[in-house]
Amino acid sequence: MRFTSVSRRRTYPWAKCGCALVVYLAATSGARAELNEEWTVRLPTGSTLYSGLRGMTVDAAGSTYVVGNAGVSYNVDTLTARYDRDGNLVWSHVYNGPGNWHDTINGVALAPDGSVLAVGSTPGAGRYADLLVLKYDGDGNLLWDRAFNGGPFASDGGLCVAVDRDGNVYAGGHTVGDGSDCLVVKFDPDGRTLWSKTWDGPAPAPYSQEAVRGIAVAPDGDIVIIADGVMPSLHPDYVVIKYAAADGAVRWISTWGESSGDTPVDLAIDAQGDIYVTGTTLKSGIVYGTVKFDGSDGRVLWAEYDATGFRDAPHAIALDGRGGVYVTGSTDPFGDDSKFMHNMYTVKRNTETGAQLWTNEYGATCVGCYDVPGDLIVDLSGHAHVVGTTSSPPYTLDQLLLVLDAESGVEVETGIVESGINDSAAAGFVALDGAGNVHVGGNYEQLNTGEVDILAVKYASLGGVECERIRKFSVRCTGGKLTAVVKSTLSEGTQLTVDNGGDIKPMTINARGKGKVKYTGQSGRRTLSILECPEFRREVSCR
Repeated sequence: MRFTSVSRRRTYPWAKCGCALVVYLAATSGARAELNEEWTVRLPTGSTLYSGLRGMTVDAAGSTYVVGNAGVSYNVDTLTARYDRDGNLVWSHVYNGPGNWHDTINGVALAPDGSVLAVGSTPGAGRYADLLVLKYDGDGNLLWDRAFNGGPFASDGGLCVAVDRDGNVYAGGHTVGDGSDCLVVKFDPDGRTLWSKTWDGPAPAPYSQEAVRGIAVAPDGDIVIIADGVMPSLHPDYVVIKYAAADGAVRWISTWGESSGDTPVDLAIDAQGDIYVTGTTLKSGIVYGTVKFDGSDGRVLWAEYDATGFRDAPHAIALDGRGGVYVTGSTDPFGDDSKFMHNMYTVKRNTETGAQLWTNEYGATCVGCYDVPGDLIVDLSGHAHVVGTTSSPPYTLDQLLLVLDAESGVEVETGIVESGINDSAAAGFVALDGAGNVHVGGNYEQLNTGEVDILAVKYASLGGVECERIRKFSVRCTGGKLTAVVKSTLSEGTQLTVDNGGDIKPMTINARGKGKVKYTGQSGRRTLSILECPEFRREVSCR
């Protein structure tokens, strides 16, 4: 995903056959309803060019974790913080590495045990950069920090991070070879380096410039990265590599491009392990290029293009788990950057065939009407949430949450966080908690001073589980084994979230309206609740 501030001073790069329904809604439409945020918080980070948010994630219970960079220009440090479900700051931690110089962070992920992993870079020997990984527990204690060095006189950096079901950590970034090369490093839960792999594109030096642009754990446990690999033609292509989790052996490498400058920006993986990549490609201008790869062997299953103006640049991709893939980005209606006139352009396609289902373009046509997204996500109730910044009237450099109906692409809700005079508010990340609440992360910048705050916002879920259809919520505990059961008239497939004192588990309602979750190793008095329907709360004693 990519985050772009509309500040004139600074941009923030953030480590998604048949008839198509086209929807265009100008920013002055009066049909929308405006959401009210549940809470908004700001965390100061200073005024360096590195300052601000670089990553956000949310746990099932609703806690928000943000990472970014703070400090002063001669000594930038990393910043990691946690907010609880009510927006209270639980803890924050500044990391200043042994080199007492520029430590930066670029990405964050949560481990199954609730620990927080952040990846970036730190000065190493001779002040060459090393890849940096930090691990915090849920209470904000730094469990370990690791610096990885690829060799003498090598500069290494971490751009993105993923964690598997066993708590192993995979950091993706870059190292120095005949140019910049892709770097992937695996650490075990205790921070020991298990393996590292590099990938160098086929172009000769100094044109060979590659880096990992995204990393994810596939359903089979293997690791998938995307990169921009420079080909012998000296043009970059999409590069997708699948590594064996055990030893880093390459399962397959697949490339795709139009031999004209193709750069991937984001990826998503479905439940079958197939991989969806979006980015920019040159095809009668700069357009979206979205490609589906077979997860078993890397074959290209389909490739589709989207454009509505000039310089169409995607920023994020997301799946809905029901046959839809969504891409959002920006488009310039007139091709003149000096007018600061961009619109948000969101597209839905069918995951099986690649057929376009609808498009939505948001933004007014006027000089300075600069509307750019940073991220998107799709909830279980059929809403696509696009976040970014808007300057279309009546807004000026304000943070925007744009909610689209997933079936039609019609705009149904908006959420706005207004900036002050000579300020800007933008968004680069969006995530859902276990109850479907929407969490947005971005930056708030004072343009006169350059001071940047991390900006985090929470909106209530639009899903709306029909709690009145829950007839019974019961819990029992025997021999340390705790079982929670729901009996209801809810539809098959409805998702509920059970909270057992912070131990969160999903519950799926079956065809008979029943759902069940189990816990082991329980003792003492336990309190359980359904996050979507907090009125259902039960206590039980485990002996």
